[in-house]
Amino acid sequence: MAFLIKRHDLRPYLPVEFFEPDGVTPLDVSDADEINMVCRAKNATSEAPPKFKKPVFMIDATIGDGEYRWSGNDTDTSGTFNYEFEILWPGGIPQTFPADSYFELVVADDLG
Repeated sequence: MAFLIKRHDLRPYLPVEFFEPDGVTPLDVSDADEINMVCRAKNATSEAPPKFKKPVFMIDATIGDGEYRWSGNDTDTSGTFNYEFEILWPGGIPQTFPADSYFELVVADDLG
């Protein structure tokens, strides 16, 4: 299911939840060095740079609960985008969520 937001809107925030591989147990990300949301146009090539790569705000890192708070020009372009989350663990060890696909973001045109 896609997350929908209107062009230029900065609310609602995008909820983020990280789980262990079982899909049920919350993932403790409190030791992570960085957690970023990476977003790119759905029809872009794999070589295209992301539209943005920005930090995720963690509400309770011990249970993997956070949100992405839109800012700047994140939603200035209407269209369909793929996004994922990159966790950088201590020692520079990366982990991407989801591991096998992407989440979908739809930025709808506004009337004004």
